[in-house]
Amino acid sequence: MYSLPLLYLVLIGMAFIFRSHPPVLGCVAVFALAGVFPMWALLNTRYTLTPDTLTLVCGPRRETRPTTEIQAVAPVRGRVDGMALSTSGFLLTFSNSKTLFISPLEPARFLAELSRVAPQVQIID
Repeated sequence: MYSLPLLYLVLIGMAFIFRSHPPVLGCVAVFALAGVFPMWALLNTRYTLTPDTLTLVCGPRRETRPTTEIQAVAPVRGRVDGMALSTSGFLLTFSNSKTLFISPLEPARFLAELSRVAPQVQIID
């Protein structure tokens, strides 16, 4: 909700720092900004499942996919790139062969809801 306005304020602030101060302050700003994005993801990661769509939000990244495009869900452990805060979760496979890793807080509830709204999804053990 407040993600884009916050990003705009940070970018405007960086523009002023780089324009009117020595490069040292610019470096400090870059390092400070490098800490903002992980915090943004930590505080703003969520998955919303409706009968028609699955909306995934992780920091500045937002993706909405129709539930009809989800073909399979498989449990995964280990480091996988995706919209997740954990190293264990689910790998979603979509109809265009794209995959996406997520880690819902309540895995059993997520699978039950997904089975209810998208019965075509193959759940792989």
